[in-house]
Formats: sequence, C-alpha cells, structure tokens
Amino acid sequence: MRHGKTPIEAVLLGTAGAFPSREKHLPSTIVRTRDITILVDAGEGAQYRLREAGYSGHEIDLILITHIHGDHVFGIPGLLQGLSLTGRTRPLAILGPPGTAEYIKDVFRHTRFAPLYPVKIYELSPYGSIVAGKRTIISWVEACHTVDSRAYRISYIKPPSLNPILLEKHGLKGAIISTLLERGEYRGVTLRQVAKAPAKEYSITLTGDTAPCARIAELAYGTDILVHDSTYDSSLRDRAHEQGHSTALDAAQTASAAEARLLVLVHTSARYHDPETDGLPGLVYEAQKIHPSTILGHDLMRLQVKPSWGRSLGYVGLESLGLGTRQEEGENEL
Repeated sequence: MRHGKTPIEAVLLGTAGAFPSREKHLPSTIVRTRDITILVDAGEGAQYRLREAGYSGHEIDLILITHIHGDHVFGIPGLLQGLSLTGRTRPLAILGPPGTAEYIKDVFRHTRFAPLYPVKIYELSPYGSIVAGKRTIISWVEACHTVDSRAYRISYIKPPSLNPILLEKHGLKGAIISTLLERGEYRGVTLRQVAKAPAKEYSITLTGDTAPCARIAELAYGTDILVHDSTYDSSLRDRAHEQGHSTALDAAQTASAAEARLLVLVHTSARYHDPETDGLPGLVYEAQKIHPSTILGHDLMRLQVKPSWGRSLGYVGLESLGLGTRQEEGENEL
C-alpha cells in the first residue's frame, strides 16, 4: 500500500452531475492519507477510472457512500465483484446512510453473487465520527439533499514533533515516548516541554449532493480542501435548491463561512460541458468573487494537502483527539 509524502492526496475520478459524458464520469473520489485509502462514492465506471488514476481497487480500505442515488452507487457492485474475481481476501468496510446494506445485498441477491472476502457495512447516524487507521478520523453530518445523505470530513492527525535533546534531558526514550504521545504527559513531563512543533490536523471535506447547509459549513470549518456540489450557476438557484443541489455561489459562501483553504467545484451539470462556450469559467468566476481560492474540479484531477497546510491542534496527546478508540455504527455483513 502506498503512503505518499503529502498528508492527504485525493483524485477526482468523476465530476459529472447525474449524467456522464466523454470528459466527465459519474461521481467518485479516491482519498489517501498516510495510513488508509478511502473511496468516496462509486458512480458507474469507477473501477475503470481507478486504473486510469494509477490506483488498484485492492488498495481501498473502506468505501464511504454519501447517498443512495444511482449516479453515486451504480459502480459499487461491479467494483466489489471485480475485487473478488481478482483475488481480494482482506476485509472491506462500507459506510453509508440507512439503506446502504439493503441496496448492496439486494444487488448481490438478484445477481447471485457473493464476495469471497468479508464485506462489512455500517449504516451511519445523522452525525458522528470514527477512527480509521492509526491517525485518520472520519467525521460526518447529514447533508441537505432530497434523500438521506452524508457529507464527510477525512482528517489525518500528525502528532507533535519531539525535540530529541529535550527528550534526552528528561530521560525519555523507547516505549515511554509512545506513551507520552498518546497521553500528552508522562510522570509530570508534558508534550509542550519536549516538543518542537504542535500536533496538526490535515483534512479534506466532501459534501456529496447538497443544497446550502449550515451543518456542512460547521463540519468543514478550517478544512484544507472543500469539494462541494456546484450543479448550477446562480441564475438557476431556485432549481438547484428544489433538487437538493447548490450553485457555485452557494459553494463559495459555504467555503467562506468554513474558512476553507481551497474550494473545488464538482458535480457540474452537463449543460456546462464546453469550457469555451457553456459557462464553466462562469461558475468559477462567480465563486471566486466570494471565495478567491476556488478551482473547477475535472476528472482525474489530483489534489494534495501540502505539509505546510493544516491547522494546529496544540500540544495534546492523541487520546484527547479521539485516536486509539473506534466507534462503529450498526454492522451488517455480506
């Protein structure tokens, strides 16, 4: 499994809104932190796009589903079957809103297929968080769509950097250092006394399909990258909201409220297929008036959270950040 130099890397596998084209496939994003690889949604053709992005489906540790609409989930059965046919044996976790287990089980029942590896499905409450891997936290809230939907924040936590001279001065070494990092102190010695840099959180937030939603702005607060629904331009605001979607201007307002470092517009309508004539630059322009650090997402775009980014968490132990525990929702198994 690859672990890159950047704390988080994401590849936009599909950025279309509901209907695919030659240039834009259906929604799907692969996210890699330094200790886990996550697939967020899998529209039709996702496993093909994975290969184009240089990833193998076997690298995926878990799948996050935003909601059960076809353009976001029709690629999941094929992906799971493909992994079985190519010899996957290690478990795969799938997290999504209520209805996720029923959808996947029904598809496999009707196609008479059962994976040859464990698939565990967790249906999520409206908000919560779990620890995935050693340093990755996944948080979610209910999005504002026409069906039960989840927006996700994927965070990678970098522990405080320690000063070896100060560690030696206090007689700290070996397993004691691990205890210090976990608890924040050891026999009266605190992390602040021996650290040269505080803990940091690096994060990417993905909204899935959503109308403007205060809960998402709260979830995304301080995030490095916000990947946001931008189905229409602001002239179609009412239509967007009726359909449970956002305009580029809505996305920018959420990014501004969340103080996101970078806004990436995705899920753009097929009406904007030609950048020269049909308005894609206009989507970016109207968003940049509110949130200057905005770009238009395109298929196979690679996004990286740089080591210099992130936000300080102070000189705290990993246990106080919720790491070291795993909170799981109701489990279903295929």
